Amino acid sequence: MTMRGLCAVLLVTAVFVAFVQADDISDRIDRMKAAEEKLEAYQFGKQRLIKTSEEDPGQWMITLEIAKLQQQKKGFIDVTDVPFPISALGDAPVPPPLPDQPQQKQLVQSLNSQLSTDNFRTNVEHLSSYYTRYYTTRSGVQAAEWIYDTLNTYKGARTDIEIQFFNSTWAQPSVIARFIGTVSTDVVITGCHLDSINFGPAGRAPGVDDDASGVVTNLEVFRVLASNNF
Repeated sequence: MTMRGLCAVLLVTAVFVAFVQADDISDRIDRMKAAEEKLEAYQFGKQRLIKTSEEDPGQWMITLEIAKLQQQKKGFIDVTDVPFPISALGDAPVPPPLPDQPQQKQLVQSLNSQLSTDNFRTNVEHLSSYYTRYYTTRSGVQAAEWIYDTLNTYKGARTDIEIQFFNSTWAQPSVIARFIGTVSTDVVITGCHLDSINFGPAGRAPGVDDDASGVVTNLEVFRVLASNNF
């Protein structure tokens, strides 16, 4: 199907939804929003430089071609915005030795009871309600903004916690929450990815386990730590 044909199909879908009798007005609005998201998702004009192996010099691909690689389960890396050869990074540094036992069992156990399964459920349901959280879509940006707002709510009035966006060439920003320490210079990082994918940006991608579960875990741990003056 050509892009013109595809757009025509989506346009007909949107018009059809507008005139079919729905159960209620909110159902009609939801359907129209979904059609709009699909139309946005099929804008495949921008090309990215993609490598499928270390020896591959790279190929310029549109989003649809990249999605086909994903569908075929072919490994690749996007090097469009890498200012130097990946090989120039060299080998990863040797990490420091890790303890053979958790060092803060008593503290962690005292906080575990404050974790809320209701918060886990509510936040997962919200994140999976977006049509997709793909990093080039409007709903992907909205998901990042929701995470930012939620972290700020959990932070409360504390001034020693920073919440900020980290912008890149993609539409969707990353979100960073930082506890500003005063006792130690050690840095502990926990992370997850907030985007989701299903045939590029085109498919419905609730991403409950990829990676909404990771996002809500980080949110809930942050909430408990922030409320206990960590």
